[in-house]
Amino acid sequence: MKNSKYIYVGIVLLIYIPLVFMGANVFFPKYTGPNSYYQYKECALSVTPREDRQIDQKCIEEQEQKRIQFETEKNAYNANKYLFIVLIALVSLGIISLLKLDNSINLGVFLGAAITTFVSTLMYLQTASKLGFGVLVLVFILTVYCINKNKKSFL
Repeated sequence: MKNSKYIYVGIVLLIYIPLVFMGANVFFPKYTGPNSYYQYKECALSVTPREDRQIDQKCIEEQEQKRIQFETEKNAYNANKYLFIVLIALVSLGIISLLKLDNSINLGVFLGAAITTFVSTLMYLQTASKLGFGVLVLVFILTVYCINKNKKSFL
């Protein structure tokens, strides 16, 4: 591949990766930005302004239970977001394995799908999604197929 074609590979990469992550945040907006962490409420009581604050243990326990529930719901939601991202990678790999596109486009989409899958797996590893794992296995198999099919054009 000529050096100028690597520019096209880079352009596809620079567009593909943010496209997938932005798509995930657009279609799965909950638990993003300032809503991605549990918002604690203050759990201190004062009898008079002169006395030290007393900690309300019941309030702390309630906050901890609510935080655990929040994290559980967030992990379930993020499992769907992860599944969306790896499905996009799977579809992308399927498209480049079926269509005859320019080598630079194939390589750009292939690298974009691989990088996006790797980064999203690191980001959403704690979700422990069984369905996401299954799709990840399919992405891996299709990745090996694409490498084997396009090994001469990728180099």
